[in-house]
Amino acid sequence: MTPLRNKYCPTTFILVVLIFVFTCGPKPTPQSKFKNFLQEASDKVSEGDYENALKYYRKALKINYKEPQLYREMAYCFEKMSMNDSAITYYEGAIVFNPKDIDSYQSIGNIYYKQKMYHEAMTWYDRGMELGYLYPQNYCRLASIYYRWGEYDRAKDYYKNAIMVDSSFSEAYYGLGLVNYLSGDTVMAETYFLSAFDTGPNPNSAFMLGKIFFEHDQFAKAEKWFDSYLELDPNGDFSYKAKEYKRIIMIRRRSGEK
Repeated sequence: MTPLRNKYCPTTFILVVLIFVFTCGPKPTPQSKFKNFLQEASDKVSEGDYENALKYYRKALKINYKEPQLYREMAYCFEKMSMNDSAITYYEGAIVFNPKDIDSYQSIGNIYYKQKMYHEAMTWYDRGMELGYLYPQNYCRLASIYYRWGEYDRAKDYYKNAIMVDSSFSEAYYGLGLVNYLSGDTVMAETYFLSAFDTGPNPNSAFMLGKIFFEHDQFAKAEKWFDSYLELDPNGDFSYKAKEYKRIIMIRRRSGEK
């Protein structure tokens, strides 16, 4: 007679293996947990769910509170939630653990800039510049601060720094065009506005080119640039003025001017 126990051996073996796997198998390490929490947080950020992303970031923070990137990503979430004070605190946390974190210096500067706290913004941008080059956008922000204060030479320097970092950055050429125009140098202004349009295209530079040619009674060229502006940005900030200039050109043509 065949022993019954042989019939049940495979099943018993499988059960033993499963029990071993679930009770004695490898457990997640702190490092793997940290990575999992970061991934969960990243997924929530991608979904725009910043509040729940922060919950996962806090769990990761308990495992490794010295990771600068973690503070920067948490700061980003707070910034997206318009909690600027908390965002600044966490960007500063990133700097504590990485004093050369130039991105965090710039991010704090950007928050103050958007709040029109220009002196504070400049302080943080300056601290970032002590470490290396800023993003071209932030050089332009520094330039615009000096532009608002009427310090055109300082503004020009920062616009040129932006171009040095990225020669295709249209906003910097446009800024140089504006500063030169306001300084009375329409020849240089025209040059920079053309560069802004070519690297953009930058609709506002088209409007300013139209304005320069209009002021020099070159109505055909002026109309061409106003048309370019309206084609690129029909509902833009200068659309009404562009149409008004075109109307004046039409009236002058009827009176015999060209």
